[in-house]
Amino acid sequence: MSMPWDEAVDDLLSEYKKLLGEVAYSWNKLHETLAKLFATIIGGDSRMILAAWHSQVSDRSQREMLRAAIGAVEEHIWERRLPEARKDLIWLLDRADSLASMRNYAIHAPVNPSVDFSKREFVIEPDWFSGNTKAKFLQGKNILDEFAWYTARGRYLDDYAQAARSALVHNSEVWPPKLPEPTRGQNRSRKASGPKRLPT
Repeated sequence: MSMPWDEAVDDLLSEYKKLLGEVAYSWNKLHETLAKLFATIIGGDSRMILAAWHSQVSDRSQREMLRAAIGAVEEHIWERRLPEARKDLIWLLDRADSLASMRNYAIHAPVNPSVDFSKREFVIEPDWFSGNTKAKFLQGKNILDEFAWYTARGRYLDDYAQAARSALVHNSEVWPPKLPEPTRGQNRSRKASGPKRLPT
C-alpha cells in the first residue's frame, strides 16, 4: 500500500539526514585517525604535536602537515621493514583529498524532496537552480547512494590509516595491503519499505 504524501516525504528526508550524518561522522573519525598518524610519524610528546595539528583551522592544512611529515622521514627509517610506507601514505592522503571534496559537497549542498515521475517515486534532488556549485556537483546523482558511498570510503580509509599507524608503532606488524575500494551502489541497504512510491 502506498504511503500518504507527507509520511513518504518525511521518511525520505529522515533517511537523507541519517546518511548525511554518517558522512560527517565517518569523515571526522578519519581525520582524527590522521591526526594520530601525524603524531606517530613525528614522534615525541604527542600532546604537543596534536596541539600543533589542531592549531590549523582547516582540514586541508592539517593534511598538508601530514604530507610534509611523511616526505621528511629519512629513507633508512622505513626502507628495510616498511618499504611501501611512504608511497602508500601519500596514496592515503590523495584519497582523503578526493573524499574531502565530496564531503564538502554533501554537507553544503542544498536539497529538496522531489518526484521522479518515470519511476513514480520520491527522491532527493540537489537545489542547483540558483547556480549553487556544490548542488550542481550532485545533479543527476542518486544522492542517498552517493552519501552511502562517501561514508563507505571514509570508513575504508580510516581502517587503512589505523592499520598503517599500528604497523609504524609495532615492529611485529606487517604493512597493511590495500584492499579493493568501495564502489557506488554497493553500500546502502534500502529499508524494508523500499523506494518511497507515489500514492495511487
